Amino acid sequence: MPDDSKPIRILLPTRLTPEATGWNLGIRSLVRDLGNCKVPVDVKIFHVNSDSRVDTEADIILFSFSNPLEYRLLFDFCQVAGLPARTGARRARGPLFIGGGIGLANPEPLGDYLDVVIVGLDHEPIRQLLQTLPAGPHSRGSALAAAMKTPNAYVPSAIDVAFSESGELLKLDPRYEFDVRRAVGRVARVIGGQVSNEEGVLMPDIGCRHRCSFCVIPFLYPYQEASRTELSEQVDVLRSSGVVNIKINSATATQHSDIGGLLAYLKERGMKIAIGSVRLDQVTPESVQGLTLSHRLSVSQHLYRPSPPNGAASLTFGIETASTRLLQLLNKKLIGREIGRHLGALIDAGLHNVGLYVLAGIPTETPDDIAETALLIADVTQRLRRVAGHVYVGVNPLIPTPHTPMQRVSIMSCDEFSAWCDTLSAAVAANLDDAESFGRVHFRAMSLTSLLIETLAMRGDRRVGKVLEAFHASASWDLIDETTVAHELARRALPALSFHRRRIALTAVLPWSLVMVPSLNQEEQAYCQRERVAEGSSCIRER
Repeated sequence: MPDDSKPIRILLPTRLTPEATGWNLGIRSLVRDLGNCKVPVDVKIFHVNSDSRVDTEADIILFSFSNPLEYRLLFDFCQVAGLPARTGARRARGPLFIGGGIGLANPEPLGDYLDVVIVGLDHEPIRQLLQTLPAGPHSRGSALAAAMKTPNAYVPSAIDVAFSESGELLKLDPRYEFDVRRAVGRVARVIGGQVSNEEGVLMPDIGCRHRCSFCVIPFLYPYQEASRTELSEQVDVLRSSGVVNIKINSATATQHSDIGGLLAYLKERGMKIAIGSVRLDQVTPESVQGLTLSHRLSVSQHLYRPSPPNGAASLTFGIETASTRLLQLLNKKLIGREIGRHLGALIDAGLHNVGLYVLAGIPTETPDDIAETALLIADVTQRLRRVAGHVYVGVNPLIPTPHTPMQRVSIMSCDEFSAWCDTLSAAVAANLDDAESFGRVHFRAMSLTSLLIETLAMRGDRRVGKVLEAFHASASWDLIDETTVAHELARRALPALSFHRRRIALTAVLPWSLVMVPSLNQEEQAYCQRERVAEGSSCIRER
């Protein structure tokens, strides 16, 4: 057991400013839950872009990654702290580097940089590890020995890997009894918190009640929601602190079983309400009418920059596509023609701006499918003209996430994604009768740099970590293009980009194979069956 007289010193690095840290509920939750350990701990948040002093004698550097784009945080921290990024170069009694969060659904790309990866989002494993660390100053070896006895602790240095001559992963063989449990305890979370003098964030639930084929959230942990009593108490605390604006944060912000009662209570307390992305089938005309006068946009809703000219708030819907065939493939439980009718009813009820998230590169997609989505966007735009409303379209390429039924499908190239976006934009313009109407449509697409980084991080094994490190060292992270990536892969004799973008065979060893839940195999098979049906119907449509 650790020495009770000396707390375990933990640093939580972040690239956020001190003012913006409040938006990261994962960090807030970690700080709270680590403070409840049975051993004394001293947890500090370290802002790599503003804090000047680093506690290099800390026992643990704890990284929480919400997506693979945040990997650069590790390299930023090591640069500021003067510590080697790779585990093999760090001193034997230096701090233990531990990572976790949804961004490490594939734990392998940082396998040469993190000593331990905590699989899943439950904080109980990290608490268990802290409570079993050797007493007093400990070596990395003794700390890793403790980690290997901790559920959900993935220790890359104790996992042997092998590759074929062509570079394909052949084996992941742990030298310890790796134990992955999906339900160690209740998933740790915060209900909310204050992020500025007047703004707060409220998370009424965690997880999702639906199982869309491309989304990792429902496959990582079960749906859990806070009680109305807990939420009301948190609202009262925030209101007494001067908060007058609330952002409701959730996988889909209206899925809570008593969302109507929560919204009514927020209005009763005189608070303005911002709502994150929601499922279209969870919003009614009555709920839109009920938001009158209290609905607003949050500063964290980047899709709406600049803000709508008519000054009205907006609701954002993750529709992905207007093609019924593709919606069925994605397991969205929606019908294309009903999307337009439902949006029309919400506009008639008082919704004066609309945000739509769509996916590019869905398997079996045809030009007709893109045309259906463009027609929907144009139709919504025309409906909004009478209230001077605007449409905000967020376009992301489909990047298959580990632990989802679609985890093996192919990924678009940068050229393919750019061409897809141009096709959608041109089709929307063709469906609108004048430039003024088209000016009401605002497109925001994922950057090509983000597409490239996520392709490597989602699909790569530990060899791609050195490529990510090279990008950081060159100080050109935001200027990465396909040529840059191809050069770095070739320089290390690694498989080309096309290899990382390929459709992965069902028989192939995945870099995240060790941490996959067995039931996902059935989900994958069900998806593949839907894809075969979708492929057949797309062929019929094209003839």
